[in-house]
Amino acid sequence: MVRSVLVVANQTATAPELIEVLKELAGREATKFTLVVPGTPHGDEHLPPEQRLAEALEELRGHGLEVAGHVGSHDPVDAVCDEWRQGVHHEVIVSTLPLSSSKWLSGGLPDRVAQMTGAPVTHVVARPGARLGG
Repeated sequence: MVRSVLVVANQTATAPELIEVLKELAGREATKFTLVVPGTPHGDEHLPPEQRLAEALEELRGHGLEVAGHVGSHDPVDAVCDEWRQGVHHEVIVSTLPLSSSKWLSGGLPDRVAQMTGAPVTHVVARPGARLGG
């Protein structure tokens, strides 16, 4: 049986801390990952979510991970809900910036995801991932 893990990340989607957790899980048992990058409201001056997703998928696959992904709702809770409803995941990984700079943590995202899904939730605190080629 292949374990299916839902990963929600944005600025930390290519962070070494997240990659290490994913590699550790994949090393224990056959695991496939679904990365959801929440969309951002128009006018966001950061990297567009579609580009962040493409770079993250390339980086994660470069580490030998089986990963698919898509851009989800701009609200990370809704993004997780939309993906979770498909009923194919066994657990969730929420990757955030540290508390001092994370809007997701100030909104209690890991706890909200755990309550919403009833699944094991791993919270990874990471620094923003490096952009490929830069």
